[in-house]
Order: sequence, then C-alpha cells, then structure tokens
Amino acid sequence: MMIRKGTFLGSWAGQWAAGLTIVAMAVTLWVQGTWWLASITPVSDYFEASVSVPNFKAGEDPLVVYDRQIKITFTGGFVVEVKSVEGASTACFGGLSGVRYTAGEVLDPTVPTLTWYVANPRDCTKSLKPGRYYLETNYTISSENSPDKHLTTVSNVFTVLDPNAAGA
Repeated sequence: MMIRKGTFLGSWAGQWAAGLTIVAMAVTLWVQGTWWLASITPVSDYFEASVSVPNFKAGEDPLVVYDRQIKITFTGGFVVEVKSVEGASTACFGGLSGVRYTAGEVLDPTVPTLTWYVANPRDCTKSLKPGRYYLETNYTISSENSPDKHLTTVSNVFTVLDPNAAGA
C-alpha cells in the first residue's frame, strides 16, 4: 500500500496516530486474552481441599482432618454448613471472608478443630444434638484479573453421640 504525501497518513502525525492505534489494539487483545485464560483456568489449579470429621460425643470439639493444597496465592472466603443427614437441614454454620491463602502454606495438624473449621463465633458445633451430620463447605476464590471461582466440598457423614448413652 502506497501512502501519498500530503495525506493524513502520509504525515508524521498520521503515522504516529496509526502506530498508537495498533499498540492500543494489541494491549487490549493481550489484557482480554489474559482475562479469558484466567477465567477458563480450573479451580483445582488454585486450590484443593477436603475435610473428614470423626464421630464424637455431644459437647466435644474434635480435631478434624483438613487437607488443603494452596497452589496459587489468592484472597478468598468460605461458608461452612453443618447439615443433618435427616432432611439435610442446616444445624450450624459459619465462615470467613477476606482470608489470604498463601501458596504452599501448611497448617499445624493440631489446629483444625471442628469449631475452628466452621468459624462460628458462638461455637455452635459444641451444641450439636446427637445425630448424623456432614459438612458442606463453599469456597470463593478471588484472584486479580479473573472472575471469582467457586469450590464446594462435602465431608464424610459423622455421628454426634449422646454422652449419656451406654457405650458412648
């Protein structure tokens, strides 16, 4: 393509404007492409988690087996529901937001009690009535330049025992 002198594109200002337009388009495509790539990245590339709760007597606060792997540093939150197996009603819930998860961070295995895991300020887990329950945990993973990601985990079914029952 030949650009004639005396036209806008033939002037230095026109060529500068055309160059800036091309740069702006390239930056826009790069930013959009980065956002799109982050949006299709699976949540498992950021975080994986599971929890298991042992059977325990009502009023106790058992240690739970909480296994998590933080692969990419992010800020997020979670909501935990303690659900009754009979009717799946929520017996207790809690959660936190604005939690900083650091890649490679490891928990002290003596820390994660059921009360700590549920993160309810009233320690509602200590007032669970005898019965069968499970935990449903919904994580929100927030990362710069990508939409929030969500992960839901479900624990094993555990039994809260009557402390006054024979054999408990």
